[in-house]
Amino acid sequence: MLAFALTILAAISAFAAPSPRNGDLCGSNPSPEEIDQAEAEFAKLDNVTDSNPLATRDSSANSAPVEVFVYWHVIQANTTYAGGSLPSSQIEKQIDVLNGVYNTAGISFTLSETDYTTNAEWFDELGPSNSDVEREVKEQLRQGDKTTLNIYSAGFKNEGTLLGQSTFPRDYTSNPELDGIMLLYSCLPGGALSDFNLGHVGLYHTFQRGCKGHGDHISDTPAEARPTFDCPTEADDSCPGQPGLDPIHNFMDYTNDPCRTQLTDGQFKRARKQLKHYRGLPL
Repeated sequence: MLAFALTILAAISAFAAPSPRNGDLCGSNPSPEEIDQAEAEFAKLDNVTDSNPLATRDSSANSAPVEVFVYWHVIQANTTYAGGSLPSSQIEKQIDVLNGVYNTAGISFTLSETDYTTNAEWFDELGPSNSDVEREVKEQLRQGDKTTLNIYSAGFKNEGTLLGQSTFPRDYTSNPELDGIMLLYSCLPGGALSDFNLGHVGLYHTFQRGCKGHGDHISDTPAEARPTFDCPTEADDSCPGQPGLDPIHNFMDYTNDPCRTQLTDGQFKRARKQLKHYRGLPL
């Protein structure tokens, strides 16, 4: 995503029709051990930067948003919509959705370029379960540097209920060529599916680790034992020993798009720090 799933990314679609998929929708699920290692590293970086008062950008409303340039790579089997050929209007609407969410945090997305690649094998096979095709596609198409966001849309034919996967900001150092977001083309605004979130600008899901430990490492998101699907009229209290009801309206849960409308101040703060430390953005 930039890991943006950015959790740059947290809203792929806020307007698509509700999705019938009630499985694992996101492929960005690090293990507890990977999270512990990442958080230890992030804590060290954050302490070093916070000790330098000149290293933190003014995040007030008067500050101009930091611009993130987006390269969108449409992988299509043919030139029909069923074959993955996305109209520019859907891509532009997705950029509008992202800006609607992240402008508050001083982050702005600009669509720099859209390219179309007709390759039926790539369209069917691209996804987190096929690392060979993922590497082939990204090594040929990726543009920009660590500050840019590359998005790859395809058919995800072998990915079950998954709607997408994003790398995390810290992944760029070790695997720059694999940086970016892969997603099911039909989950964009106006498409047949919904619910994928472009989170992962360093954000974890709200149900990460359930009711145990530090959860998603955000203090103002209530702990959640499991993902919530559909759009319940009332939030459950799946972690009764901890404060707050399940955050069913948070972009980092699995509820339907009309239900997901917010990120917390703590999530915005973490996203900015992740992008500053790992992406070199002046946030």
